Amino acid sequence: MRRRLWLPLVLLVAACITIIAAFFRWIGLGEIAIILSALVLVLIVESVRYVVKQFLKGYRGGPSDKIGRP
Repeated sequence: MRRRLWLPLVLLVAACITIIAAFFRWIGLGEIAIILSALVLVLIVESVRYVVKQFLKGYRGGPSDKIGRP
């Protein structure tokens, strides 16, 4: 049964690649670059926000402050 599973997966991957390639040709690489840069910027902002939040939680005496203390 495991041998028969690879063919549908390969066909699914090929179909996805074809759809993505058609999407790139329809929209254009410049517009895709703008969209991806906006998404990357949001990801960077959220990552920095998370790191600062964790730092401030530890700085203010969050749950990690009680480790090793009776």
